[in-house]
Amino acid sequence: DVYSQQKKPDAARTVLEGYLRDSPQSSSIYDKWLGLVGDAQLSTAINFLKELQGADETAWQPYFYRGVLSARNGNWDEAMAALDHVLQKTTQTSVRQQILSVYNTRGFQLVQSGDVDTAR
Repeated sequence: DVYSQQKKPDAARTVLEGYLRDSPQSSSIYDKWLGLVGDAQLSTAINFLKELQGADETAWQPYFYRGVLSARNGNWDEAMAALDHVLQKTTQTSVRQQILSVYNTRGFQLVQSGDVDTAR
């Protein structure tokens, strides 16, 4: 929080990444961390999440945020694979609703491009 207030997002992101390494199931920290990830850091952030996936086999959070960032980066195959993994690991309604929103976004894009069969 102090780094964020001092307008030092890189330092804040580094501190949050250390926390996530120690506690990969902490959704509230991912939300703060995601707010600090700019478009220029998407690839690095996705690689960090891949690292976290191996840290705790029960954690669905690294897959979820990897899916969100991959979608933001336009890598829909990676996003869908990660989010499908999340659906297998959690039954939380709010998480499932967020995944549905990502799927809907992709579906609308496919319809607009004329690929209705894949959109279904």
